[in-house]
Formats: sequence, structure tokens, C-alpha cells
Amino acid sequence: MKVNPILKRDMMVQSRSYTIPLVISGINAVLFLVGLLGVFGVTARMQHSAENEYEAFISIYILVVMIWFGLIVLVAPSLTAGGISGERQTKTMDLMLITLMKPMDIIGGKIISSLWSIVVMLISCIPAMMIPLLFGGVSTMKTILIMLSMIPMILLFLCIGIFASSIGSTSIRSTAIAYAITAFICIGTVVIAVLSANFAGNGNNYLAYMLVFNPATTILSMLANAIGEVSFLGKLFDALSLSPERAFLRFYPIVSILFQLMLSAIFVICTVLNITPKRK
Repeated sequence: MKVNPILKRDMMVQSRSYTIPLVISGINAVLFLVGLLGVFGVTARMQHSAENEYEAFISIYILVVMIWFGLIVLVAPSLTAGGISGERQTKTMDLMLITLMKPMDIIGGKIISSLWSIVVMLISCIPAMMIPLLFGGVSTMKTILIMLSMIPMILLFLCIGIFASSIGSTSIRSTAIAYAITAFICIGTVVIAVLSANFAGNGNNYLAYMLVFNPATTILSMLANAIGEVSFLGKLFDALSLSPERAFLRFYPIVSILFQLMLSAIFVICTVLNITPKRK
């Protein structure tokens, strides 16, 4: 079986580096700290008040998942942001392009090696995410489903990073571009959709559909479904003065994940075009 040489090299470099283990340890430390402190605080309060506060455990669970998502948003783009620009800085990019490898092989190797690191982080965080569920509230299968749904979102962030790396001249500039694009998708889409509601008539706010590209809303909708709040997404859109079709909200997580995969493919195609040598 032929192994992508870029993937093989990057995996070897990662295995010799302390960066990924330190990042994994840091993320797990934060999640365990939040989960344990939250659970201990709720159980101590229940002992004194003799009241059931199982909703508090659900809140802790949502907090832990959203913190994990936020940390991944911070980590994922940086993993690939230096993939192409770093090779250019070390003068090895031109050497790779004159080999038998295609641009897609280079990009695929960079993305897959980074995706593997993130998946390892995801798996390592399972115990921390399960702590608030010791008292029930959300099934293990729904938690696993939420974690699996994060993979397309992680892939999107990695593709953003590799695209930024193809247009940035240095790794620092590429990282800044990657975070700017990530911020636009996670925050800018919400701002544009909300502002557009002030200028659109009832039922004509089509920019509300921009949120399908926003991974944060996808995670929120998955969490809402997991805890039985099936009307949460509708209330969220209503609070933002947005008015998409209710049928759209019903299938929002699936539609959102598909659109994010499509956006990832667009970033990859643009990256391939950027690094493909131009014929004169």
C-alpha cells in the first residue's frame, strides 16, 4: 500500500514533537477542571438543599462541550496555517512540486496528518465530556454522535488553515489570515444575518441561511437535540430576529454539515489552484 510521503513525514515529525501532547494535556486539564468543579459544586449544593438539580449537570455538560469546541476553533486553523507557507520559507515547496507528487497529494497529506492529531484530541477528551453525565440526562450515543458531527467542522477549520497558508507569504501571516476567515464564519455570519434583519421584510431575510456555514450554530443545535430541547433552534433564530423556513430548521444539523463539507472542498480546490505551478 502506497503511503502519502507528506503524510508519512508529518506524522513522523509530530511523533517526535512535544507540541501535540502538550496541547492534548492542556485541553484535557481545562475540561476536567470545569467538569469536576461543576459536578462537585452541584452535588455539594444538592446535599445541603436536598433538591434535585439534574438540569445543572446538563448545563455543565453543555459548557464542557462548548469549551472544547472553542479550544478546537483556536487550535485547528493553526495546525495547517503553516503547511504551505512554512515549506516556502524553508525553500522546500518548489522541490516537492517538481517531484511526482501532485498538489492534491501535498494538501491531502497536510490536512490528514492534522486531522489525525485533532481526532486523537477528540478521543482523549471523551472521559472529561462524560463527567457531567454520571447522573444521567444525555445518552452516551448522543454524545458520541455530537463528537462525530464535530469532525466535518474540524475539517473545515483545517481547510481554512491550508488555504490561508497558500496565500500567505509567511507562517505568521497565514495564521492571521486563517483566524480572520474563521472569525468571519463563526462570528461574522451571525452579525451579517442579524444586521440584515433590520432591512428585510417579514419572511424575506434570506441572509439567515448564511448560518448553515457556521459550525457554532451546528453544535448548539446538536446539543439542543441531545437534551430534548427540539425547539431551541427556532427560539434562537427568533431571538436574532431571523425567520427561515421551519422545514429548514428541522433538518438544520444535516444541512449545515453538508454545506460545511462543501465549503471545505471549495477551500481545498482554491488551495490546489494557488500552489499549482503556472505555465508561462
